[in-house]
Amino acid sequence: MKNFFFHKLFGNGHLLTNDFGNSVLLSDEEYRLFISDEVEMISKDTQEKLQKGYFLLPTPLSADCIEILQETTRKTKWYLFQGPVLHIFNITNGCNYQCVYCQASATSRHPMIMPTETAKKAVHIALQSPSGRLTFEFQGGEPLLGFRTIKEIVQETKRENQDKTITFNIVSNLSLLNNDMVGFFQENHFSIATSLDGDALLQRRNRQCKTSDSWADAREGIKKLRDAGIPVTAIQTTTKYSLTQAKEIINCYSSLGFISIFIRPLTRLGKASADWAGIGYTAEEFLLFYRQCFFLILEKNKEGFPIKETYASILLGKIFHTSVANYMELRSPCGAGIGQITYNYDGTVSTCDEGRMLAEMGNPLFQMGTVDNTLNELMRSATCRSVCAASILESAPECFDCVYQPYCGNCPIMNYVTSQELFPSKPNSFRCKITKGILDLLFNCIYYGSADYISILHAWSEE
Repeated sequence: MKNFFFHKLFGNGHLLTNDFGNSVLLSDEEYRLFISDEVEMISKDTQEKLQKGYFLLPTPLSADCIEILQETTRKTKWYLFQGPVLHIFNITNGCNYQCVYCQASATSRHPMIMPTETAKKAVHIALQSPSGRLTFEFQGGEPLLGFRTIKEIVQETKRENQDKTITFNIVSNLSLLNNDMVGFFQENHFSIATSLDGDALLQRRNRQCKTSDSWADAREGIKKLRDAGIPVTAIQTTTKYSLTQAKEIINCYSSLGFISIFIRPLTRLGKASADWAGIGYTAEEFLLFYRQCFFLILEKNKEGFPIKETYASILLGKIFHTSVANYMELRSPCGAGIGQITYNYDGTVSTCDEGRMLAEMGNPLFQMGTVDNTLNELMRSATCRSVCAASILESAPECFDCVYQPYCGNCPIMNYVTSQELFPSKPNSFRCKITKGILDLLFNCIYYGSADYISILHAWSEE
């Protein structure tokens, strides 16, 4: 019995994968023998790889084999048994920046801040999660506009929490950061993420502000946080302006001492959707840019600077170790509603950050309820059930037999934005092309790349 998906790589070979996340490369002749039921003609080493990777299964399946396959499936789907881990508190819709791609539809006019009572109710829901480890992440707009509410949430969490390990994160442009905030973050073991799109010229072009310099805000805030011993990472967002700046972006990150960079495409929400013609690009254009960044990063590693590309490292963890990182977009079903929940400043609760962003655009389709509901009620909502059903790749007509299905995920919100349908209905959509292109790049590098490159990719997958 055979169990596999297949895909022709650039060289002389066919890539085989299966539902368990295993992969193997067969030469064209080996592949011919494999599909022609002449497996005994293949080398013993390759036969052993096919058997160990469950590409060849005994007929009929023994009870022991079934038990092994069941346990392997449970390990690859571990995230289904722990409840929502990531709880995003959208503190405000206000922001002092006017970023050209703002996906959150933030405003500088009459911003709203999450009221104390709403914040306490959101904490109460989050602590109902069965998981023993939770992440509370504060977003906006610019969440430091609501720093008082952030403090109240942390204090309420400490009062109510009985047996959970809570990690606090915040996503901020750092322009409002002051010493009191730094002290609070230090005391409560916060991790900080800020947006850094590239060097001074690109940062100022993408992330505009009338009252301060976005490049200086990021650079000075990063230094202040590091001096206090607070972990700080940076988020890169790619616009049309970024596509010719691969070298400048990678050099910027390495010069500032970052050991990771997430090369991210735009999400077509908020301002990014309204001005796609001005700042957007095709999947092919992004992949060319990503490839340039990828090899520049590999060369940095060869020179002794240990920086990794985050999206690649998540995928490599799946490829080399069949491990699923706590990254909601690359799960089946995705993490919306069952792995993460977003509490908005107005008391509404959405499946995820993208669902909240769509609501800010005037479409509340992905709201599960409000902070007056229990966690059980939210997760049993029709919205949550629908999103789960729509993001199961193993049953999606356009995805179930794709060679990259074991490593991928799909976002019902983005499906809806682009096609008005929850289920993936168009092969080779923008996101699909990008993920396939990156996986093509990784597998070709794994099987045809230099020993130095392969060693670096293995190191990325371990972290």
